[in-house]
Amino acid sequence: MMKKTLIRILKISGIAILVLIVFLVFGTLVLNTPTVQHKLMKHSTALLSEKLETTVDIDKVNVNVFSQSLEMHNVVIEDLQHREMLKVGELDVKFEIIPLVTQKLVKIKSARLIGLKAFLLGEQGDEPANYQFLVEAIKEDKENAIDDHYEEPDTLKRPKKKLSFDVNNLFLQDIDLSYNDKKIVLGSLYYKKNFLEEATGQLSDLSFEWKQQTKKGLQDCRASIDRINYKGDKKQHTLDIDRLRFKTNNHLPRKNSGKPKRGAFDAGHLNILSNAKMNIELIQPDSLIATITHLDAKDDDAGWLVKDINLHLNANKRHATLSDINIKLTETTLAIQKAEVQLPNKKENLPFTYTASPITGRVILRDIAKPFAPVLSKFDMPLILNVELSGDSTSMDYQNITVATGDKRLTISSTGTLRHLKDKYALAIRFHVNKMTARNGVAKDIIELFPVKKFMMKQLQALGTIHYTGDFDVLWKKEQFRGLLNTDVGDLNFQFQLDEANKYLIGSASTSNVELGKAFDVKDLGKIVCTTDFRFDIHKGRTAEMRRKLGGKLPIGEVKANVKEAKYKKITVRNINADIKSNGAVAIGDIAILGRHTDLLASFSFTNTDSIRSKLKVKPGIRFHGLTDEQKQEKAEKKRKKKEQKLLKKQQKEMEKERQKTEKTQGENA
Repeated sequence: MMKKTLIRILKISGIAILVLIVFLVFGTLVLNTPTVQHKLMKHSTALLSEKLETTVDIDKVNVNVFSQSLEMHNVVIEDLQHREMLKVGELDVKFEIIPLVTQKLVKIKSARLIGLKAFLLGEQGDEPANYQFLVEAIKEDKENAIDDHYEEPDTLKRPKKKLSFDVNNLFLQDIDLSYNDKKIVLGSLYYKKNFLEEATGQLSDLSFEWKQQTKKGLQDCRASIDRINYKGDKKQHTLDIDRLRFKTNNHLPRKNSGKPKRGAFDAGHLNILSNAKMNIELIQPDSLIATITHLDAKDDDAGWLVKDINLHLNANKRHATLSDINIKLTETTLAIQKAEVQLPNKKENLPFTYTASPITGRVILRDIAKPFAPVLSKFDMPLILNVELSGDSTSMDYQNITVATGDKRLTISSTGTLRHLKDKYALAIRFHVNKMTARNGVAKDIIELFPVKKFMMKQLQALGTIHYTGDFDVLWKKEQFRGLLNTDVGDLNFQFQLDEANKYLIGSASTSNVELGKAFDVKDLGKIVCTTDFRFDIHKGRTAEMRRKLGGKLPIGEVKANVKEAKYKKITVRNINADIKSNGAVAIGDIAILGRHTDLLASFSFTNTDSIRSKLKVKPGIRFHGLTDEQKQEKAEKKRKKKEQKLLKKQQKEMEKERQKTEKTQGENA
């Protein structure tokens, strides 16, 4: 957008100046006295004004054939609405005519332009662009020139050689260009080249302003550069960019306004400041070979910092290869050996895609805490990362992910995908964990790095080495986790989700061999086989209000479980239903072993999971009950079937006796 607008502004401005130069130069080639040139200039501007049907005014023009120079002062061209469309304060050009005639080369020995102002308006509705009349005039002259010239036969035609430019010295100052709501301002630019083709240059105080339409409304954008220093020769060009700044303002409150626990990054309020150094080995219209030797960037408002990026770039119109990429944040370092990028091309129907060879590095998560996740502000545990990345404009695929702590107490192997990147409501992040191992209490150490309340830490420690295989998904206001957990006290299948819309943790779990007594430090409680469903309140407002009223350190929620088998001391019990509810201060549970006529009951309560063994209160009970209607019907049905079976056996016995009697009688008669 910025490049196209700049090219359009410069092109229109150049056309306007070229019209003046062409109109004046040919008339002054033989009339080289100031008096004659002044009269000719007045007459020429009058003719030009008449031709363009607008005001064209020039204070001074001096064309010197012998020194091959052109001077123009205070040039003004108005549009058809009599607004100053183009204004030039001072233009001084020294050129060579012979290369133009013999080689079609515009060789400029020096050019100085001070005070250029362009006011351009594009086509709006039925209104044409305010510079359209100038374009039409050029087009008309070109068509007339073609009609007036002899047309060579096709067999004699030669390919036309394009006009080329060679500039030795260039100085620009006080440039102010606008196109609709876009504005470009340049303080100064100088460029100098010697006979050895060695060049130096400097650009100062360049800014570009525009408006961008977003889903949340119109957004102001501004890019500026304090200074660019340039050195170059035939082999290499060097750029030193000082204080490149990019700012956006959507005139809305920042996303984290009033939400201190939300990340400070906000695309509607960017304030990026960057510096860069690069070497360019080859630059052509369709290819670029360059090395970025240093690039730093920061956004103090969002709270992120890139200390250094360096890489090698080899690009053409369709493809770019980046190699030897090194990225350094405050404490994080990343390295990418090679990345391939396919650039989008609508004509050839080529989408934007990319792949990156293994990204390796040492990651400290607190580097991204302020902009994206304040909860990571104390996460200083180094993680060793390896991942392969590919994707397009709306998706990413992660392959061969490995994450580990330096001491290997934590190791993770996984794959993942990201879909619908541009639509937050459809955004889906999914990861499959092939294997995770957490040894020697590293899970507890990681939780300690988060500024959250710690529950059941002793029970977590009792799990020992943890192995996990499963999946987790991050969706719009919902996170889902499922898989198999292997621990020193047994295995657990689980699935649960964080309902961010209603603020609940909901899920279920099942186990066939967990030693619950070891987990809760209850010596006589043995292995348990059970399934359970749970629901916990994670709404900070609701839970804070409950704790203000009751106190307590327990989670708030309920657990319903069916214990297929459990051991307590030397007793084995089966088919137990348990219902546990906690209001944050006290957890109350009811256990029932349902029998035919008798239910064994137990209720218990505790106030702190860390001291459950000493604070656990148990109240046993027994309940007798008669048969329910269903049980009575079942009993009557069994009695009826038993009676029918007894009668059937009796009939079969009598029939057998009758048969034997008949056979005996028949034998005696014989």
